[in-house]
Amino acid sequence: MRKEVSVLFSDLRDFTPLAESVEPEEVLELLNQYLGAMTEELFHEGGTLDKYTGDGLMAFFGDPGWYPDHAERAFRASIRMQARMRELHAGWQARGWSTPGMGIGVCTGHVTVGSIGSPSRMEYTALGSTVNAAARLSSIAGPGETLTTRKSYSRVERLFHGRPRGRTPLKGFSQAVEVVEITGARVLAREADQAETERLADVVSAVVDDPSYRAMILTDLGDGTSNQGLDPKEAKLARDVASLCGYPLFRGVPSVEILALLSGAATDECAAGTTLIEPGAAWSHLYIVLEGDMVVITRTEDEREQHIASLSAGDAFGDLSVVNELPNIAMIRAISPCRLLVLQSEEAQTFLDRAPVFRERLQALTARRSNGAPGNVVRTI
Repeated sequence: MRKEVSVLFSDLRDFTPLAESVEPEEVLELLNQYLGAMTEELFHEGGTLDKYTGDGLMAFFGDPGWYPDHAERAFRASIRMQARMRELHAGWQARGWSTPGMGIGVCTGHVTVGSIGSPSRMEYTALGSTVNAAARLSSIAGPGETLTTRKSYSRVERLFHGRPRGRTPLKGFSQAVEVVEITGARVLAREADQAETERLADVVSAVVDDPSYRAMILTDLGDGTSNQGLDPKEAKLARDVASLCGYPLFRGVPSVEILALLSGAATDECAAGTTLIEPGAAWSHLYIVLEGDMVVITRTEDEREQHIASLSAGDAFGDLSVVNELPNIAMIRAISPCRLLVLQSEEAQTFLDRAPVFRERLQALTARRSNGAPGNVVRTI
């Protein structure tokens, strides 16, 4: 049967060296943890598990049960899977298991679904170029990356941030494919309805510009939202904006700048113990903590970890090269479950160009951190 679905492939990067360095029983334990966790995230979004492929899997969304938002579900699943992978990796590192991460490929299009095999064993699966494209995208995705095609991304662009990767040759395809890297779910969706877009802007302005309303939102979200007729999405947005306005970095920042931040930001979550990046690795994102606590760590000459700072809600860290060109010598680790706003370096620069008040605050923050911070750790924190 021919049907439109969204296909997802995932697999671990550089798994063979790890498998050769630990006992077979440990390899089995690791794979069971990994595949079990990824399957949970797929099922959470209504995905159909097609098969396990050694250190990876194949799944599709929209069959056998049909739902019109199958593309959105597939990309939400990919984000959940990458977050879960970071959580697993934190535990694996403690046991001496280390993998670079997982690559994911997602593609939406028409496939043929049905049973295939022999009279003694049949499997229900999907076949076609959409399946092949998802598999090839997964194979070229780097650790932590989710890749898709430009055509597939157009289906979900209003809900997810994407970074164009240019035309890329894929094995088995005669022409290069426009590839997009999915970088996160948008805080503010690009609404097709202009009235809806204006409504969300009004919610942000009301919270930022009216201190009494902001206090009501923070102390009693039920009253605050019912009085304004906010739906659950608007209520969550109002609560996040009200929280941001209470942090030193955001106090007095005008609503137009807060709206610009939210329009360019994605959201991300990480579990306790997750290390977002290691010392010396290239930064490509600016982070703002919405919830949770993190620590900044450097390593001494004898490779011992040294705690140098703490971060909590309202703090910014990551690629501060947008205001200060310095190298990264630190790592950031979550010590509790965290929720973050994330901007790619390009998006962060675009936002700061439109937000002079916030930019000045961020410059002052980096200047304060440089006083007493060892070396050039300021770029990281």
